[in-house]
Amino acid sequence: MISMRRKRNILLRLFLLFTFVFVCLPAGADGNKGLKIYITRHAETMGNVTGNYSEENQRKFSPKGLAQVEHISDKLKNYRFDHVFVSPMYRTQYTVFPYLKSHNITAEIWPEIDEKCFDITSSTVPSKTIPKGGLIELFDEKYFKLRDPSANRMYEPRNASEGLAQFLKAKEMIELYSGTGQSILLVGHYCTGSRLMEVLLELESKGRFGPKNCAVSLLEQQPDGTFRMLQYNDEPFIQKFFWKQDNVSNGFIALHLFPDKFLNDLNEEFDVGWKVYDNNGNLVEEGKNTFEERKRDGNSLVDINIPVKNIKEGSVCGIETVVSRAGKEVYSWKDKFLIPTYKSLEGKWIIKKGDNPERAKEDYQENKWIPVDVPEGWEKNALPGYDGIAWYRFKFAITEQDLKKWEGKKIVLLLGAVDDADVTYLNGLEIGRTGRFPPDKSTAWDTPRIYLIDRKLVKDNNVLAVRVCDWTGGGGIWAGPVAIGPSDEINTLINQKR
Repeated sequence: MISMRRKRNILLRLFLLFTFVFVCLPAGADGNKGLKIYITRHAETMGNVTGNYSEENQRKFSPKGLAQVEHISDKLKNYRFDHVFVSPMYRTQYTVFPYLKSHNITAEIWPEIDEKCFDITSSTVPSKTIPKGGLIELFDEKYFKLRDPSANRMYEPRNASEGLAQFLKAKEMIELYSGTGQSILLVGHYCTGSRLMEVLLELESKGRFGPKNCAVSLLEQQPDGTFRMLQYNDEPFIQKFFWKQDNVSNGFIALHLFPDKFLNDLNEEFDVGWKVYDNNGNLVEEGKNTFEERKRDGNSLVDINIPVKNIKEGSVCGIETVVSRAGKEVYSWKDKFLIPTYKSLEGKWIIKKGDNPERAKEDYQENKWIPVDVPEGWEKNALPGYDGIAWYRFKFAITEQDLKKWEGKKIVLLLGAVDDADVTYLNGLEIGRTGRFPPDKSTAWDTPRIYLIDRKLVKDNNVLAVRVCDWTGGGGIWAGPVAIGPSDEINTLINQKR
């Protein structure tokens, strides 16, 4: 029988051993002592609603935004934050103020997470310096404080290089808390939130995330120091995939598999099973493929070729896909794709800044215009840092055979998304406009343009002219698809994109 004294000694040694392990165990070795970063966006403003981002509209909340502010305390009450860092803008401070007040928390103002929208790409080199702007105003000095006296001014980056430097500085500040197991709430904006997610997840900068007003996303640091997304806009993050198609070539249509956001599991092998059906529901082709997560380089994960010789042109086919890992389903979905008769208009266009109504004319003489990729924001190569009016022009052919395939159908132009407003001409005649130009400006930067075309306007050789106005951030025909063809096919194309 063990004596009481010996029992005490054993218990003491176990306690000391546990204490030693708990104190000395390196961060992450106990499962995960990684940092948790919660990111939320300010409540909806009238700027978000109208697209007019004046100072007045950015300080005025919509009825929906006011309701979001009213309920922010209830929304965040189930979370635990060791630190709350807030953008210096009025709309972010006002949004989180009720939560801070109800929990008697003082937040720290970070100029690094202030809203800045730039067309940052993977080739952008961060600037060594970032210009400073005006003094930061505190909404309430009891519940908001400066990080230190030197952090009392806004950052005012003027281009993508300085904008990237600001985001990287924010990442630097966040990483000071690495390995602590603490949790941080960042209250910021749309563009800043999206870019920070990409920077922390080490993704190529594409602006792929869209933080919703007052929605919460969670990134958790892993034992190796990298971050993983666990929650996105209030929902558990699920990796999704999609198929992107090429036009028919040599009797085949090519389908390419891409991750919707990014692959969340590194160094893992995935299996893909797929079945393709024609417009009558008959099985055309099926197969299985395997891919490994690799460097996030923007390339497709799987490529397949589907024979189309027995499928009617213009018809819609179906594809069923299951992605699994280690025999367990990760994601499955049903999708549709076209055997198209529409004509893609994507590729090299030309562009020139400034305004001149003569540029709408079919026979306008182009002189010293700049090549530009469409779709792609004009700031990437053609007009870096430019805000204002510019014109696009593009020439394309439509054959009698094309028109015969479109017989009896409405013909439309799909121009993709244009930042901020446009007026579009075909062969010298206006066919549509979206958004409003200054002074009564109204943005429609993310709205696909679909313009009905009178069949009589279409010729063998055609000229598109697009007048575009951009007043902040990126500009131009920045997102596709861009095509001309029957309205039913174009609608299917848009739904695929969504």
